[in-house]
Amino acid sequence: MSVIALTTRLSITSAEAATPKSARQTISGTVKDALGRPMSGVGLALQNRAGKVTMKLRSGADGRFTFSNVTPGVYAIVAQKSSFKTATAIVTVTSRGGKPIEIALESEAALSMQVVAKRLDKSRNGLSPETGGSVCRFNETTLQELPHGNNTSLNQVLLQAPGVVQDSYGQLHVRGDHANLQYRINGCFRRVSPDSAKC
Repeated sequence: MSVIALTTRLSITSAEAATPKSARQTISGTVKDALGRPMSGVGLALQNRAGKVTMKLRSGADGRFTFSNVTPGVYAIVAQKSSFKTATAIVTVTSRGGKPIEIALESEAALSMQVVAKRLDKSRNGLSPETGGSVCRFNETTLQELPHGNNTSLNQVLLQAPGVVQDSYGQLHVRGDHANLQYRINGCFRRVSPDSAKC
């Protein structure tokens, strides 16, 4: 009786084939503009260490994106959209996956100062004035008791608060500071001149 033995030698040269699918991970993140608003339809390209584009996709309506089936390694994510400067983010993918990233795109056109100002006012109004400082409030009764009543200028009202003084030039000093003072009227931040405003 004769026995025939067959030997088969397999060689794996593809890095993709050498990496089990169970070891592949995802890269997720969000694309926003300079004001922090999510951007949809942004073109995203995933580049490997050699600079080769391995995947492409676009951000969703909420600015989110996810690259799936990614092998561990170092990658660059290139984000592009019309009227915005190209942005690049570097991410390292390990066997545990990659950390969520946030990509900010800078507009090529100048941002509207009015939009920025409204955003800042909203942020200021959301801050509690009682955090890290003392609060002095003037109600309607207090204003009526002043010599000029409702016609009292704002700087004269503020002089009733502790720690507020007025120098010979008419500038108000609050505990020694006189620049960049902020005022809240009925709980809202206002840009007013204390010398001319009426209560």
